[in-house]
Amino acid sequence: MDYSAILAILAILSMFWAMMRVLLTAFTTLNERRDTIATGHLDGHPITLEHRKTIFFHDWLPLSGAAIFFMLLVGFMIAKLPSLILSDSESILNNRLSTLTGLAAIMPFMLAVGYFCMTVVGTIFIGRVLSGKSPGSLLATRPGETGHTYPL
Repeated sequence: MDYSAILAILAILSMFWAMMRVLLTAFTTLNERRDTIATGHLDGHPITLEHRKTIFFHDWLPLSGAAIFFMLLVGFMIAKLPSLILSDSESILNNRLSTLTGLAAIMPFMLAVGYFCMTVVGTIFIGRVLSGKSPGSLLATRPGETGHTYPL
């Protein structure tokens, strides 16, 4: 195996590791922000509707967009990797690396599409919560309690 191929495989693995590390941190933060907006409590203290809207527009939406952009960027970098490492576009190694990186780039692109769909659903849910409308089946009331809703 050529040195360039080993370098490409190590680069792909390091990109996946870095991408997943960043995304797991971002998703944890996004879930905490969504829960804060939905419940109206931050660290056990109630917050105002305006504060919840501020968290939604200035924390949740931009971080969701940044996570989607980051996934697309990593997918593009993985797909372009052979052209950055190898100068000979006609070599068999370049063709094999192009196939490998093309397959590897599918994961970040599919993650971006999936998270975009989840962001749309989350935006609808949060929008309904902030407008005072019933979120429908997205929230459930526990038996024996009235007027309080809890996220599933």
